[in-house]
Amino acid sequence: MLSHGAVASRYLGEDVVYEAFADWTKARVRPEVKVTLGMLAKLTRRPLEFGAADMVPLLGQGIPLAAIEQAVIIGGFIFNYQNRMADALGADIPQDKIKRAGAVLNLEGRRPLKDRLRDGEMIPLKGAIPEEIDALIRSITTGPGDLDLGLRQVIFNNGLADLGLDRSKAALPDLVDGFVAAIGHKAAKITDEDVGGLLKGGWSEAQVFEMTVTAAAAAAFGRLKIAWGALSDIVLSSS
Repeated sequence: MLSHGAVASRYLGEDVVYEAFADWTKARVRPEVKVTLGMLAKLTRRPLEFGAADMVPLLGQGIPLAAIEQAVIIGGFIFNYQNRMADALGADIPQDKIKRAGAVLNLEGRRPLKDRLRDGEMIPLKGAIPEEIDALIRSITTGPGDLDLGLRQVIFNNGLADLGLDRSKAALPDLVDGFVAAIGHKAAKITDEDVGGLLKGGWSEAQVFEMTVTAAAAAAFGRLKIAWGALSDIVLSSS
């Protein structure tokens, strides 16, 4: 969360960003930013209740479809994926590194967001998941690794099933099932003891890492699919 805040601080100012962290509903941000935060908050916290109606306020603020798509990719997928891994594995970043990350991510190879929006450099709405994300999911669910391939696929499919995405759930070992379910629903509450329990149960650090990556990817990908469906419904209803 802090590294993302460092990037946002370069656009909005540190005080405003930390206001948003404390309570985005009261933060001093523009209306279009506030409705976007509201959409992403619901997608993250209550994905099973999310639908096309949650995109309507963004369109009401005049936000282009391409910009909404970008917000969904960044907030719906990337942040959900990264934050769940960081929460589960307890990644701490020193403050000086956080501020440096904000400068690097913001300045190296990126034009200001408002300029990219103005010049139409956003990803066009294609009605399909971006190939880069599909490639990442294929790598996680079909690539080589220390964790059994079949187990990775069950973890991923179970994560999607928990989000109502037409997948049937399969049984997992008890310790693994509880751990990956927590990544999908309450990653911030995972403790060192939870990870330690898996290690004591005979799972290697590499295997626990791959469980975490797979479960985080499922939680993020499922939310992206839900948001993509809602956005597609908006596009189809207006065509």
